Amino acid sequence: MVVSRNEDSRVFVGASLQSMGVDALLLASLAELTPILQANAVNGILLELTTLVTASQQDKQTVQEVLEFFPNAKFKFVENDLRVLSHTLEGFVAECQRFKARPIRKCARKERVLAVYLAADASFDHAEKVVTANISATGIFVYSPLEWKIGDRVWLRFPENDVMLSGEIRSFHAWGNNRFIPGVGIKLDEPAESNDAEPAKNAE
Repeated sequence: MVVSRNEDSRVFVGASLQSMGVDALLLASLAELTPILQANAVNGILLELTTLVTASQQDKQTVQEVLEFFPNAKFKFVENDLRVLSHTLEGFVAECQRFKARPIRKCARKERVLAVYLAADASFDHAEKVVTANISATGIFVYSPLEWKIGDRVWLRFPENDVMLSGEIRSFHAWGNNRFIPGVGIKLDEPAESNDAEPAKNAE
């Protein structure tokens, strides 16, 4: 998926991807992201930097939530030269091809600040004391200044009621990147059939 308010930019990036054998959905605004992603499975998102910088605060919040769950990169043009930040276009495409295409779920996400232990294994040795930023039935975003890797398995335990959840890191924002809150987006494992309450309700 390519998002840019500039039509020439969208068309150029789309054509560049097509020349590599990659199909792309071209969007003119950030407001289109959620409904399009609910209806289409994608492997990754390319977002024009200027479109993001000039967006409303509400649109920026929407983008932050979406980017937690997909490979993503920003791009800009410098003297008509396409620059993909922190990637090459070929490198980004390769990363996306390793990611199974999927849509976003339509479940509601709620802003919740909940104390939680975040750990790299179920023993919770060396667990980090963090808080959630938002939570849904299928995913959680957790503030964290530490270094994590996309694909890492993690465990969460809520001290208030001792509920434990597990999942996979789908996004990581490093501390010091002032465009995004530092932390990790976690795709929660499917609850066991015997568990009659969804993870978000358990955590609350």
